[in-house]
Amino acid sequence: MVKRQALLKGLLKGLLGMAVALTLLAGGVRPGMAQAASRYFPQTNHTVKDPFLTYWNNNGGLAQQGYPITDEQPEVNAADGKTYTTQYFERSRFELHPEMADPNFRVLLGLLGREAFLAKHPNGKVDASPVIVPGGPSRFFAETGHTVSGLFLTYWNNNGGLRQQGFPITESYIETNDIDGKQYITQYFERARFEYHPEQTDPRYQVLLGLVGTEIYARKQSGGLPRPTPAPAACTNGVHQVFQFAVSHNTGLAAKLGCATDRGADFFDGVHGGRQSFKYATLIAIDPSPAKAYGYGLYPDGTYLRVDYTGQDAGGKPPEPGDHFLGVWEDLNRQRQVGAATKAEDWGDGAVQHYQNGTLYYVGAATQLAYAVFPADASSGAWAVYASR
Repeated sequence: MVKRQALLKGLLKGLLGMAVALTLLAGGVRPGMAQAASRYFPQTNHTVKDPFLTYWNNNGGLAQQGYPITDEQPEVNAADGKTYTTQYFERSRFELHPEMADPNFRVLLGLLGREAFLAKHPNGKVDASPVIVPGGPSRFFAETGHTVSGLFLTYWNNNGGLRQQGFPITESYIETNDIDGKQYITQYFERARFEYHPEQTDPRYQVLLGLVGTEIYARKQSGGLPRPTPAPAACTNGVHQVFQFAVSHNTGLAAKLGCATDRGADFFDGVHGGRQSFKYATLIAIDPSPAKAYGYGLYPDGTYLRVDYTGQDAGGKPPEPGDHFLGVWEDLNRQRQVGAATKAEDWGDGAVQHYQNGTLYYVGAATQLAYAVFPADASSGAWAVYASR
């Protein structure tokens, strides 16, 4: 009897093990293999998988690396001629090095700071005098013969240092930013470009990283050379009167926008818009009739997210979203935190004009500000703000 019970137990155990194995195989997972973690980013329509996702999470995430702008792909490394699994982000390039014995060094960052510098300065020299970055002490790096000072040194020390940023390859100097055409104190490192933005009231955002990943990937897509600039053609539509001051008083803005693709519309055409400040972003909304209406979350790191604007909602005074911003606030919060309102909404006359490379918006009755978003007709990108008169 005892032998019979033992035999039955062994048979049941074997059948149970076979059932588990069949279940695993039916689901496409082999025993002993765990599924790798991954995250889909709807902002750029790309997915990041481990070990790149773990590195992204543990090394500054969005602020340090930016959104992914490609999926994983094989790419030949110019430094050693070998092919590695690579993924581009707005501010970096991740490279998988399985040959490294230490797992802490199997994800390495490409030298995008050096590549971006040489793309802009092919002779490897800067025709500008060094400037001191405010905010504290300095450190001389004998390895490359350059000094890092003030807020740049603080950022370097607090955000990964040598592994994340690399050694400095220039002094800090004043350079024109290709995104907004303005001049900032800039310094290139092997893996990054630091920019000093004193206009940011929050000290956490006074040092921002340049979009070197976006810049280098765009160059590779065009064959590793700058895209040829066609001879300028006469624009059919002129700059709308609401935006003439902003365009004419900001060097480089007209060239960055390109030609207007419509004649623009303002409050005489029934356009209204507004803005409201929140803890982590500024929200603007535009309600052009009968054109498409949008709400934007403008974040301090110079990036934006766009959602559809569906009309008025019941809101209130701070810390609540205003009457026109509840829907926008809810939609944006699902993607990236906005926080509580810090000021009441400013809603009034509005204007909008679309260009080849971006869109200009005028919103609110009191602010008298023109907002530019790049690229044209996108759900995410870069933004800048200008005085409209």
